[in-house]
Amino acid sequence: MLKSFFTTVFVLALAGGCSDDSNGGPTPDTGGGKADKGGGGGDAPKSCSATPLLPADNAVGDFAQAGSPQQARDLTELTALINGGAEKYTQTNKFACMAWVKYKSGTQSHTLEVRLFDETDQAGADAAYQATQNPDDQDITPAIGDAARGHENVVSGIYQADMRKGQYLARIIADQTAGEYDALEMLRAIAGAIN
Repeated sequence: MLKSFFTTVFVLALAGGCSDDSNGGPTPDTGGGKADKGGGGGDAPKSCSATPLLPADNAVGDFAQAGSPQQARDLTELTALINGGAEKYTQTNKFACMAWVKYKSGTQSHTLEVRLFDETDQAGADAAYQATQNPDDQDITPAIGDAARGHENVVSGIYQADMRKGQYLARIIADQTAGEYDALEMLRAIAGAIN
């Protein structure tokens, strides 16, 4: 009987203690917090609702994803992916997830880093959009999505553009100021994918 008890405990420990999360981060589906909006369940990591909205390869010129998109589903994962400022996206408790991927081109020397945030609803996206405003930002007109802005940072040599549409907030960073046109085209592609 004692052997049967230990066998049962061992089997239960194996079934309940495993996780598909191999990066040592928080285990998914802990029973608390937000519901899984990405359709996952059980011990499988939650899928980020923003990931399917990322532009396909060659949707903008010949830019293609350089690797698989990374996802953040909570403040800890978001902080691990972006260097500073993660709390600006999570301060209203509306943050659902972020999908992040870099696009490279065979003909352009600049790359485009795409961060797409699901902020649960329009109010959450607007709050994050306001919290991440830069003093150098200029509104893009006509607007892309519900609102868009961008700025050149000549010191670091980058161009950054943000767009808000519905519950989503997109940030595109071109690693050269010459990437402005492609960054804005990438924002248009994302805006077109959002219903």
